[in-house]
Amino acid sequence: MTKKVLCGVAAALLAGATAAAAGLPNATAAAGVAPASKISLHRLNGVTPLSRAQKVKQGYVKMDDMLVRISEAAKTAPKAQLMASLKSVAPHARLNLSVPRTVPAVLVEIVAKGDAVSTEAQLKRLGVAKTYRFKNHISAWIPVDQLKSAAAFGGVTSMRASQARTHSGSVVTQGDFIQRSLALRNSPLVNGVTGSGITIGVMSDSFDCGFQLDTYADNIATGDLPPDVTVLAEEEGCGSGTDEGRAMAQLIYDVAPGSRLKFYSAFNGEAAFAAGILELLDAGAQVIVDDVTYFDEPFFQDGIIAQAADIAAQSGVAYFSSAGNSARDSYEAPFRESGVVGDVGTDIAGERLHNFDSTGATVSTVLPITIPAGSNILTYLQWDEPYASTGGSGAQNTVDICLTVGPNLLTNGPTGPITEDDIIFCTGPSLINDDPFQIFGGGLGNATDFEAGLVVGVASGAAPRRLKINYQGLSVDQFATNSGTLQGHPNAVGAVAVGASYFRANPICLPDIFPEFTLEDFSSAGGTPVLFDLTGQRLFTPDVRQKPEIVAPDGGRTTFFAQQIGARSSAVPECTNGAADYNFFGTSAAAPHAAGVAALLKEAQPLATTAEVIDAMKATTIDMGVPGVDFDSGYGFIQADAALSQLLPIQILSAATLGFGDVRLGATSAAQTLTVTNTGAFPLTISSVTSTLGFNITSNTCPTDGVSTVAAGDSCAVGVTVTPTSLGNFSGSLDILSNAPSSPISVALVANGVQSFIGLSAGSLSFGSVRNGQTGTAQTVTVTNTGTAPLNVSGVSISGSGFTQSNTCSAAVAVGGTCAITVNFAPNAVRAFSETLTIASDAGTGSPNTVALTGTGTKKGGGAFGLMMLLPGLVAVFFRRRKRA
Repeated sequence: MTKKVLCGVAAALLAGATAAAAGLPNATAAAGVAPASKISLHRLNGVTPLSRAQKVKQGYVKMDDMLVRISEAAKTAPKAQLMASLKSVAPHARLNLSVPRTVPAVLVEIVAKGDAVSTEAQLKRLGVAKTYRFKNHISAWIPVDQLKSAAAFGGVTSMRASQARTHSGSVVTQGDFIQRSLALRNSPLVNGVTGSGITIGVMSDSFDCGFQLDTYADNIATGDLPPDVTVLAEEEGCGSGTDEGRAMAQLIYDVAPGSRLKFYSAFNGEAAFAAGILELLDAGAQVIVDDVTYFDEPFFQDGIIAQAADIAAQSGVAYFSSAGNSARDSYEAPFRESGVVGDVGTDIAGERLHNFDSTGATVSTVLPITIPAGSNILTYLQWDEPYASTGGSGAQNTVDICLTVGPNLLTNGPTGPITEDDIIFCTGPSLINDDPFQIFGGGLGNATDFEAGLVVGVASGAAPRRLKINYQGLSVDQFATNSGTLQGHPNAVGAVAVGASYFRANPICLPDIFPEFTLEDFSSAGGTPVLFDLTGQRLFTPDVRQKPEIVAPDGGRTTFFAQQIGARSSAVPECTNGAADYNFFGTSAAAPHAAGVAALLKEAQPLATTAEVIDAMKATTIDMGVPGVDFDSGYGFIQADAALSQLLPIQILSAATLGFGDVRLGATSAAQTLTVTNTGAFPLTISSVTSTLGFNITSNTCPTDGVSTVAAGDSCAVGVTVTPTSLGNFSGSLDILSNAPSSPISVALVANGVQSFIGLSAGSLSFGSVRNGQTGTAQTVTVTNTGTAPLNVSGVSISGSGFTQSNTCSAAVAVGGTCAITVNFAPNAVRAFSETLTIASDAGTGSPNTVALTGTGTKKGGGAFGLMMLLPGLVAVFFRRRKRA
């Protein structure tokens, strides 16, 4: 008997467990957790909200909260991480960084009052490159460091961040925000990726069978799906389809709205499922996602669906499959002979019964279980024999599984043989050369919890080495192994198995309740070994594959599927839920979220292989549960924008700072070289290389033509000089804009502006009277370097005649040092002399410097003898004057 399970539907059946884990209606009260409406979050995306009084005081009163968050982050974030910081605090804002700006700009909607033309002109003076005006509404890209200045204009009534969603419809899954595919689409590292050019194949039950609240036509009208979804194969007859495939398509369209969607029903049998994978491959699908598991898909071998998934993966398809919603509801153990044989006259007559007590302390041929009141149970058994349906020989033994009740259900082992009255149901022995699989299920109609048991017996052939029982709707009371439940093609090498985490169960949405990302309690675990190859030959070493690989969000909204959980509040708007929303739970919802991310990454980095895309998704997850990779949550919860960084070139710089040392004002330094190396696996595209004022790019081998790239492993170089215009610390930056995750990146440019200055010991020298032809007493002018650079005296000269000089200033004068200029006065005429001593140098100011030189040349002769010759005349004059008196 072949059964099939749809992960989302199974999740709905497990809604009670989901609610307890995810804080759904009534679960929080039962768990002693305050309702969401009572939760007070004091931080929003890492930024403390400001009160109105604080906004007024800080000049934020005209801005909405998102612009306030951007402004606050812009003040503190390092320049190299500024864009990433802004996106983390304002994920819905439209941000960009384009040449020649070095500061990101945010798209802002402004309501203007009065003369809007004048307000628009004021904005442009702030460095706003682009504005659009319609009547009194202005849209403008404002640099984030100019937001407060813009808000201060009298013509601005209000400012708010522009938030546009392209082709996202009336309903958007909250998972888009939590897995950061929203951030990826808005990343400045890529040009608005949407999954454009990527075809995604969706496989589920049905797409548009018409049994739901709305139809595909309705979804087109509301923008929740594009009009060109191709349905290659609908569920035949629409007998059981819930249109879960359309719900999956809505989630993908929210995450990757530019992708092309094709649907193929997986509900037309396993062969049709496998054929559908290959048909989607032929139809050009680069990503395929499914959420269907058939109960008889092998655990210990790759079945036909797994093989088809591997073929698609080997052809370059990124294949995603829901891990399942069975938690660890599985018993798995080596078969242990109990020594007990089923009694004659019973359905297990002659069967060798399995001992469930792995310790060997007891002989327990019954696995004690409890069936809750009104429960529908499902139990299926597999053992380690090759599958016939995959082309192998099939099982060479026959095995039976029974549901029992009666006095022999003692936890320390049976007290006697199991009678026919103890047996409720047996599948009967399996068939030789058939698939090693048995299944039964249904409801017992029990009004109260019911104690029962499971019995496994080998009817013929060798005992299996290993057996596995998966169960639903019951609990194992003793000997539980809590083994992995991930089954069939999700365990294929080429498939990526996706676990689920409720979109609110994390510290972003509810940090007081969920301090870490939390796995849905129903998400299936892996770890079951593959024991046979495709031909049915037993492997020498069991192949234990890492499954699941990743976890993605579930519980996000669609237009119709699958349950309403009611209103949910949060301080983070993206984490809220409306009262009328339909929420899609289960790993069925997680898988399309992951598939959408893969489409974005494939568009963003078309040179990446599928393996590289998947490796990037795994390498950048948030770890969950026990530290490290495990069989419950795999590598962890996906982060789309971080995965993008793994697929971009890695830009390594030879230095974080270029130091030029002391450089004289007005002079140009020797060039310093920065080497840019692409150490990643993908080409590096450099959009611009710019430097701040005073620093000059003198050479550049880095391509900035928008076409050429720096290949993986290659380098380019930028030469920079500096011509300082101010004394002391003279700094700037060399800014490189590229497609590397570190972009934009800035290299600090540092120089010390220096200059020499002259200090003179005298501004003038006076030599008095000196006889013509004689030399007066020499005088000295001391030259002192009062600057910060060596002083070079290029010339000392005296205008005219009468004065001569000699000096010690031929060598450079060190900072604080001196040299001397000795001046002599030797008049060559009887007259007054007035000349200038000129000192030419490279001093910063006052060069050439001058010293005034004065002196008088007198006649030859005179002295004491001449004075004596004059005395008689002087005496005669003296007496004549006295006589008159």
